[in-house]
Amino acid sequence: MLGRFISRLREAESGVAAATIRRVRDEVGAGAPSAWIFECDVLQPGMFTAFFQSAPVNLRIAHLLADPTDPQVRMPAAALMLERQGAFELLPSAELDLKPGDRLLFVGDNSMRRLQRRYLTEPGTVSWTLSGTEPPRSLVFRWMHRRLRGAV
Repeated sequence: MLGRFISRLREAESGVAAATIRRVRDEVGAGAPSAWIFECDVLQPGMFTAFFQSAPVNLRIAHLLADPTDPQVRMPAAALMLERQGAFELLPSAELDLKPGDRLLFVGDNSMRRLQRRYLTEPGTVSWTLSGTEPPRSLVFRWMHRRLRGAV
């Protein structure tokens, strides 16, 4: 995907390359960032939750840039390209709604990559980021939550 990004960047207008460098410096900082792919694979528990469980908002790129340990904090990473059904979009907006099967090329520090992977593996993290509340995880607390919701 990084090769396709570079190829499309070369084909784009000269201003796109400058905008890419600005975005990386503004959102990631100086230095040589790592690149990785994030796949919105619904077979992953977090993505299944994001796309098929009722959530107050749609999953957006901005959610994947939020620190999963504190969603109010933005991680120093940037989305460089979105691949959706064979079409590519350079420098997608953070407010873009994601769809199952989307693939994103991100750059940032390796620690950001590890944090972002939590959105794939932890449904509770996705729910917390989308709704602002962390769902109960243990059997007892889920039971209590259902009982309290039913009583209201």
